[in-house]
Amino acid sequence: MPSTKTSHHRLYAILAGTYVGLSLAASAWYLQLLDPVFSNDILWTKYAPSRDQALLIDLFNRGLVTLESNASVVPFDLLAPAASMDKTYATDSTTTEVSPTYARRLILAPLSPAYAITNLRRLSPSWIFNMYSQYCWLDFGHVWEMAHTDARQARCSAQYSTNAAVTMESILRNQVWADFDHIYGGPGGAFTIIAQVYLETVVPQGPAWLAATSTALTALTIDQEVAYWQANHATYFQLQWHNQYQVGIADTFQIQSALGLTQDITLKKLAKTDEIWTSTNLFWSEYFDQSLAVIYNQSLIHAAPNYWTKPPNPYDLEGGAGLFDVVSGDYINQARVFRAVIGPFMSVDLFYIQVPVELTQLYTAFQSSLFTALQQDHTGAFDTVTGMTMQPMPAAWHIPNQVFGGGNPMCVFQPATSYVQQLFSFYDACGATVPFRVVLTTYSSVFATVAMGPALNVQSTCALDTTNPNACITYIQTVVRIAAAMGLPTIQPLASSAHTAIASLGISIAQFATTTPQSPLNWTMLTQPLLQDISFATFGWALLYDWIQGDREVVSFQGDAGTLVLVSATQPTLSYPSSTKYIGASIRLIFWLMAYATAILCLIYVVCCIWLVRIRFDLAAINLVWFNHLASSIWVGRPLLYVRGMTAILMLSSSQVNLVTRGARSHFEFGPRRVVETMLVAGEATWIVYVVVDCCTILTGRATRVNAVLSCIFGWLVLVVLECTSPVLPLATFHRVCTPVNMDQAIRCTSGLVQVGRFARILLVGGLLGAAFLLGFLVAQIHSLWSTTSLIATKTPRHLLGVGDVYLTSLDGSSARDAMWTMDKVSCILVGLIPFRWRHRAYIFDVKLWLVHEADASQAASVSFVTTTTTRPQTLPVVPHDKTGGSSPKLQHRILQVLKSTFGIAYVIGSIVGSVSYLQVSQVNLANDILWAQFNMTGAHAFFANWLNQELLLGVQNASLQLTQEAINMDGTFDATNAVVQFAANYGAQMQHTEMATVEATVAGLRVTDPCLVPWIFTQYCFVDFDKRWELANSAARLRRCQQQYMTTNGAVYL
Repeated sequence: MPSTKTSHHRLYAILAGTYVGLSLAASAWYLQLLDPVFSNDILWTKYAPSRDQALLIDLFNRGLVTLESNASVVPFDLLAPAASMDKTYATDSTTTEVSPTYARRLILAPLSPAYAITNLRRLSPSWIFNMYSQYCWLDFGHVWEMAHTDARQARCSAQYSTNAAVTMESILRNQVWADFDHIYGGPGGAFTIIAQVYLETVVPQGPAWLAATSTALTALTIDQEVAYWQANHATYFQLQWHNQYQVGIADTFQIQSALGLTQDITLKKLAKTDEIWTSTNLFWSEYFDQSLAVIYNQSLIHAAPNYWTKPPNPYDLEGGAGLFDVVSGDYINQARVFRAVIGPFMSVDLFYIQVPVELTQLYTAFQSSLFTALQQDHTGAFDTVTGMTMQPMPAAWHIPNQVFGGGNPMCVFQPATSYVQQLFSFYDACGATVPFRVVLTTYSSVFATVAMGPALNVQSTCALDTTNPNACITYIQTVVRIAAAMGLPTIQPLASSAHTAIASLGISIAQFATTTPQSPLNWTMLTQPLLQDISFATFGWALLYDWIQGDREVVSFQGDAGTLVLVSATQPTLSYPSSTKYIGASIRLIFWLMAYATAILCLIYVVCCIWLVRIRFDLAAINLVWFNHLASSIWVGRPLLYVRGMTAILMLSSSQVNLVTRGARSHFEFGPRRVVETMLVAGEATWIVYVVVDCCTILTGRATRVNAVLSCIFGWLVLVVLECTSPVLPLATFHRVCTPVNMDQAIRCTSGLVQVGRFARILLVGGLLGAAFLLGFLVAQIHSLWSTTSLIATKTPRHLLGVGDVYLTSLDGSSARDAMWTMDKVSCILVGLIPFRWRHRAYIFDVKLWLVHEADASQAASVSFVTTTTTRPQTLPVVPHDKTGGSSPKLQHRILQVLKSTFGIAYVIGSIVGSVSYLQVSQVNLANDILWAQFNMTGAHAFFANWLNQELLLGVQNASLQLTQEAINMDGTFDATNAVVQFAANYGAQMQHTEMATVEATVAGLRVTDPCLVPWIFTQYCFVDFDKRWELANSAARLRRCQQQYMTTNGAVYL
């Protein structure tokens, strides 16, 4: 029977081993928690581009539309009820809807002088006269006038004098004059003809102005130029609306991880595209003004004797547009009305109207209250409202026999119809008559009814619908009932402010109309303010809702006769992929390192368990309790332990955000960890404390054991409390910083930041763990002073145990003070001493020192070690040196010793210098994933891509080339900040009809083709089957052609 003491040792050993096993099981569990977090570089749990990223992009695109153009940093609550989208994000490929009006909202807004000047100085000289600004004056002093008509010149003085964009000097002052003069100056140059020749005759003002303008860029800083503008009462810079081209845009936002590293995510990227350009009838850009002036050698300055509209050779600018009736020579029908209501063609200013702040505030309040109500409403009644399309006609327009000729002032030749025609549109080609429709969506209809409040009259409102008034009544009543049931709070004060702002802008819809279409002189222009008539106001609020969201735009048509501020038709949105993968997973390596560390500890634990059984549990059980402290330090290493603790700190410093879909609506929710998971992660964070305690063992000595336990407990407790009471929440902000390309050609924006983690939290957690260590150290020192246990017995260190010397005890009570001391073999394994036998002899392999020690073979459970003591050196007598009898070391030997020492020092210095040099070299060679030194997108990439595209067109295939060959070259340099990769637009078609026309390639392609796209495969069939039994040719002649050999061998003619 075993003794009671042995039974207790065995029980304690089993309990200690069970504790270690459970701690390792917790480590394995921690890996499961760590896996989804470290699956991406931003530490976002289970982040997926088609889900989380797509929702973020949708939310940003929607929020940016309603952001004021001059806003700085605006907080955006990702967890707010309004931060939701009517999408499920259940597919692998998602798209976001981009409003084409967004870029124009940014570019055509009034710009500050500092912003305008900064970007004017980046303006390409070749684009100067393509910028859409209709000039009023040449100079800031308003001496030299340039307006097309006298009436417009008066309008310039009355309305545009503070707009720097209508003064040509604002652009010219900020150009590199040598570049400008190279294109437009010199004999026969455009600027020479339109202005300079005349200015040189106006002495001294003209030459002085030319001299000052041509040197302003180099003479004045941006701040000084701003002061110059302000001194001349130029307070803003605003270009004009047109539809010659769609402005390009590249918009991004950033996601920031807890480490402070950011990743760029593309919100939208649309290229500049040429459009229908119906606005050319109103103004056609300065480029065409100066082009005509150059052709006729005329000036654009009013005071010049050869001004282009003065006799003897006046140019009829309006007549050149060709909008008059060729028979009568007069303007008739809609063109006549346009001139009477707005003014002459080619002299109309089109200014973009920004959404008033009051209307945006109303929209924001409505969205917040609506989505808050939707979150609390579980009936789903709101989602049953599907929207309705109506064709309203204002009550004042109900005139017998009246017909309508369009609502687009740029389309003056529309045929008359009995229905109200569509409003003006950026994409309207004036080629079709489309009824004016208002699409009441679920949201816009609720917005309209809530904004109307008690003033809403369903009967009078729906009486305006010309298609189905009864269905309109049913629909509006349903919307009112649902809005009331949801308990939406009243927003009448905000609606009243918005109403006032809209009324002051005079926003309307307009329509050419006549009661006698046979009479070309009896046309008129009907207008309907959006909110003036109560019966039409519901539709007006719906139109305003669309405007706020960027689906419509409002433009002020300002002419010599009058002004119309018109809301546009709905602009079709553009789809842009939102599931593109932008976030990498380079941090994934850290997860595998943690898995490696856990696997190593588990392996050591298994080995310890095997030895524990072999030695029959004959050990001090307390030694096993220190398994994590000792085995991790010895077998895993302090650097990996530090990294492991940092992974937990990063988890605690990152937000837990989940995408949740309820019904057809998706939003983000904060999903905190369960308490037990928080306790586990907090425990893993204390690996940092383990490392600190381990490193400070030399200071804490025998108090290390108390310090280690207390530090970990204190650190774990404070982290659990911190995470449970103050978890990290996601923080998003709108911060739009835009740079235009050539002012109005395109625009690049960085629009905001999403922080899914806090670097400040990392510092806080690190500080708390440091404080926990100091507190543990203090308590341990106090405990060591009060402790009655003598530490003398273990005063002499057991060097072979390393850091384990302060943790491990011997079962037999031996100590380093004895001539021999013993340690059980399981504890030896913990500290890297591996017992083994070879040829009937026992050894210990020290993995720390990589040495083998011979051990006592008679002991099965433990290993004995000889105590290493430090003795004082013996004092030896000093014998005087006999110079005559002794011989001094040879000089050569001394020189050799000096040379050896010098060489050794030089070698060390050389190694250090080499290491530093390697770091500098590796910064270049390791700057990209392909290890290509000095590779960049505008240099090596652009060169090789252009060269490769050229070679592919020449039919080069399967060629192995050395890139340094002299034959591989291209004209030009590739050292600019921007580069263009050129390719043949028909290369895809060429490949399709050559290399991809083989049977093998065709069969492979057909097998992966979407069945829905099969009807769109461009081929004309001859037969259904390969046996040619069923014919499909659409004529007898083609059938005969199909039966020719060159056709029968073409698989594309068989269905």
